[in-house]
Amino acid sequence: MAMTPRERVLAALKQESLDRPPVAVFTQSATVAQMDAVGAAWPEAHKNADLMAKLAAAQADHNGGECVRAAFCLTAETEALGAKVAVDKKDAAPMIKEHPVHFDAMMGEYPDFSGLMSPEEMTKTGRPAVVIEAVKKLKKSHGENYAVVAGNTGVIHSPETSSTQRTSSSESSCALMRLRKSSRSSSLT
Repeated sequence: MAMTPRERVLAALKQESLDRPPVAVFTQSATVAQMDAVGAAWPEAHKNADLMAKLAAAQADHNGGECVRAAFCLTAETEALGAKVAVDKKDAAPMIKEHPVHFDAMMGEYPDFSGLMSPEEMTKTGRPAVVIEAVKKLKKSHGENYAVVAGNTGVIHSPETSSTQRTSSSESSCALMRLRKSSRSSSLT
């Protein structure tokens, strides 16, 4: 019996038997032609959960891929933490233009991270909140048959962060990944 795209992708990740190799893009698959075909384009799709979900679903619905993924970049968290990010082009992913953190490891100059917002606060604001909402929409519309990939960056820690804080922070910043249906996969639903 043929596997669903979701079953195929998850089985491949677990190194289980497959009916055939999956065709899945785990980074991002949006092209200008795809944007035009489905009526959801950058830069708006970076800032609107409905457009983001529509464009992400096109990976499966339009391109025939076997998973769907949001977001289309890894700058949402950086922007929420104060970096200036250019999110203004249809044909280019957002780019970090300026960041508020100065450090020089050679001179022993390290930033004071005590003023950063908490991971809980970050996931409720700006583009991280848009990504979370888009992933929820994708899970609802495509999660039964397709693997849903929640793209995000890793946790940031200062040298002064205690192991208890790191554990708490790591768990909190994985809000995107906790949208999964089961505990069998890491950042897929």
